[in-house]
Amino acid sequence: MKVTARLARALLSKGIRRVYGLQGGSVAHIFDSLEEVGIQVKYLHHEESAAFAAMAESLSKTYVGTLIVTTGPAGTNAITGVLGAWQDSVPLLVISGQARSSQLSYGKQVRQFGSQEAPILDLVKPITKKTYLVSKFDVIEEVIFDALEVCQKGRPGPVWIDIPIDVQLMSTQTVWTSTKVSTSTKNINKTEQPDSTMRELIKNVNNSQNPVLILGGGIRNYFMQNTGALKSMNDTGLPIILTWTSSSLASKFQNYKGIAGPFGHKSANSKLRNSDLILAIGTNLGPNIIGNDIEYLISKKIYFCNIDLEQIKFNQTRFESFGIRISADDFFEQFFKADFSNRIITDVEQSSPSLEEDYGTCHLALAETENRTGFLHSHGVVELLTRSGVTNLVIDGGGTALYSGFQAAHLEKITHIITPQCST
Repeated sequence: MKVTARLARALLSKGIRRVYGLQGGSVAHIFDSLEEVGIQVKYLHHEESAAFAAMAESLSKTYVGTLIVTTGPAGTNAITGVLGAWQDSVPLLVISGQARSSQLSYGKQVRQFGSQEAPILDLVKPITKKTYLVSKFDVIEEVIFDALEVCQKGRPGPVWIDIPIDVQLMSTQTVWTSTKVSTSTKNINKTEQPDSTMRELIKNVNNSQNPVLILGGGIRNYFMQNTGALKSMNDTGLPIILTWTSSSLASKFQNYKGIAGPFGHKSANSKLRNSDLILAIGTNLGPNIIGNDIEYLISKKIYFCNIDLEQIKFNQTRFESFGIRISADDFFEQFFKADFSNRIITDVEQSSPSLEEDYGTCHLALAETENRTGFLHSHGVVELLTRSGVTNLVIDGGGTALYSGFQAAHLEKITHIITPQCST
């Protein structure tokens, strides 16, 4: 029996008959298990509304009002209702889904790591009686029973339980093992890198057989505000891969090769995997960018340039890299002085899959799917619209809209893009 099923039975045994919330990737299994045991789920249109509804349930019923929210912004959306329960002394049980245990930012002093992840317990501690991070599959009943007691005992108020998605799916047959990470901080300078470090980086880029630049959201404003920098970057001729939050730059770079990550382009990910040197600037290189299986990075030379020293330190525990603590302004001021005109473009680099192949696959899927099923393929629709002149695009934060938006849209033709801000 998986943890979410045991959670549902524990709530039912304590008289919980109804919960409130919104669907999300990190709580889908919780809602499914609740409905299986007969607990009614009321799906509302916003987490704030759901929080106040659960609070009203506590005031009008004999059982504790319960709120279920997914990770990241869903939790922060609920904070207003939780504050109301805290100030009005109303018992409230909040259960949030969370990113995978190995992708949490708790205690790491980095701003964000996992997909749509936020250290929600740190944010709500001042306005809750107690918070819980469930890290073992065999304690869920204990946590539920304790939380329900605490929120009603003494002066009532809200409690918050955070459950990573991998813990939710554990069963009684699962053996829990904690993940230990290295704390090595080699190759990090706490001050700006000396000129010798930049000279070494530039030399290695010029000598690389298949280099890739990953430009994240941290450098978006820099290029938006510096047209001269855009020209200088295009003059380098280096292949550029973007991320969610830098995707609005796609139309600015002549050598744009696509979006990285599981929601990105097959061609861009292939280029990333086949590269021998990665220069990452203004990105955290989280799982939404380089994936969860990062063994392919072992043989690569990686330069990780970031203004946040803690992010550099954290990535040093994940993969071998040269950490460069430097601002975008200072980095590119030195980088653009380099001469890349003599760099030899190898057959490996030239033979990489192209974005046009990705777009072609989406285009073919439109007619094939309609002929076979009578329905339109979302990737094909998005590809056709953005190829035919649509210049403004809003990409939602999850599901079909996210995948079709990033994988099928001709971002290089889009003038204005609004995207989710949950991964750099």
